[in-house]
Amino acid sequence: MNSKNNISVSRKKIGSNEKPEKVKKKRPAKKVIYVEIDDEVTGIYGKMKKIRMKNIYLIVPKRALLFQSIVNLKILKRKAEDLGKNIFIITNDQNGMHLANKIGLPVYDKLEDHTHPSLVSGKFLEENKDITPLKASVNSIEDDTPTRRKDKKLSITDLIRGNKKRKLSDIKNLIRSKKTAKKVSPASNKVAPVVKEKNKFVLMTPNRHSLVALFILSLLILIVITYIALPGATITLTPKSNVVDVSVNVIVADVDKNRAELDTHPVHMIPGYEISTKIKKVLTYQATGKDFYGENAKGKITIINTSGNAWPLVKRTRFQTGDGLVFRIQKPVTVPPKKGGKNGELVVDVVADERDVNDQIIGERGNIGPTKFFLPGLSAENQKRLYAESKENFTGGKTNFTRNITEGDIEGARKKMEDDLRAAAEAELRASIHKKNESQHMNLDLLKG
Repeated sequence: MNSKNNISVSRKKIGSNEKPEKVKKKRPAKKVIYVEIDDEVTGIYGKMKKIRMKNIYLIVPKRALLFQSIVNLKILKRKAEDLGKNIFIITNDQNGMHLANKIGLPVYDKLEDHTHPSLVSGKFLEENKDITPLKASVNSIEDDTPTRRKDKKLSITDLIRGNKKRKLSDIKNLIRSKKTAKKVSPASNKVAPVVKEKNKFVLMTPNRHSLVALFILSLLILIVITYIALPGATITLTPKSNVVDVSVNVIVADVDKNRAELDTHPVHMIPGYEISTKIKKVLTYQATGKDFYGENAKGKITIINTSGNAWPLVKRTRFQTGDGLVFRIQKPVTVPPKKGGKNGELVVDVVADERDVNDQIIGERGNIGPTKFFLPGLSAENQKRLYAESKENFTGGKTNFTRNITEGDIEGARKKMEDDLRAAAEAELRASIHKKNESQHMNLDLLKG
């Protein structure tokens, strides 16, 4: 709370040949602001904005929120400078004194003895500055500092329960209180006590935020209870889709033959003109058939038997590489079994096939280097027991072939010819119709038969 304090100061001026004479000198008007322990910087700044006086004295209690951080004092000092005001701190809080002195704010103590009345007079903490802003010959103070109530506060519920029979006028009379302001005597500079009438009943006004929170909580509880209590059902709608086929027969009637009937404008009959064209086209088709001739690659392989039994192989048994090349033995053989920890081995001659597993000519591709072979006719387990390796390069493979026309080539050429003729005829007919539409101002279109 704020209290007004108008101060005038008198000093003595002594000359070398003159007697002391009282000289009245006006000092800038001053204002005292009482800072509450929980006042924030914004609240103090709001009080300072309403004051027109330049010098403002802040009376701050111990452990006030203002002294919790030096940032608060810096912000307050900056705001005061923006308003063009000088602020002075009056406090007994040691931490507040230290922080205020650190940022350059004048600090005074709050003395309680008989020579300095409480919160009114004080002495400057720094001896090198002779400033006593609150020592005055004439003071006029309105003390509106808050006082703590010692009587028990009553809530609205207690007030309703205990005062049902009490009249409304009696309650209003109990709530009213009379306040008297302090007056300072110009001669003695003493403060008269404040007489206050204590209230016996205090009405507690509910917090608006609490009421809003209580209302929202009640609404949520009501929604949950309604959701649980009311019966519910889940309805699943699956639309049924039906395909409706709508078809109609449209007759294209020759204009020359059905002129009379077309003049009646029948519903499902449209006029038509028959046009024809001749297309001659030459198609070159590349044959895919090949007749292989030449020599196949030959070489020697070593057949390895890791099982304990002899393994007979028939004539033309296939041995295949990882690339799909197929080689065959030229006579039946029997591969010896494994004995004494040594695998059975047999060296045989093989000749490459004309085509590989992908039906491609082998020819020169059969001239391979040392590699491994497997028997595609055996199971995966037996392929591990019986396999072959080549230790020398294969030679003699030549790629010679002649192309021939196969049945597939003839069918492919015929289909391609039909597609090309149909596309060329359609393009020719559309060009003819377009020319006729432009010359006779008609709107004809091509219907494929």
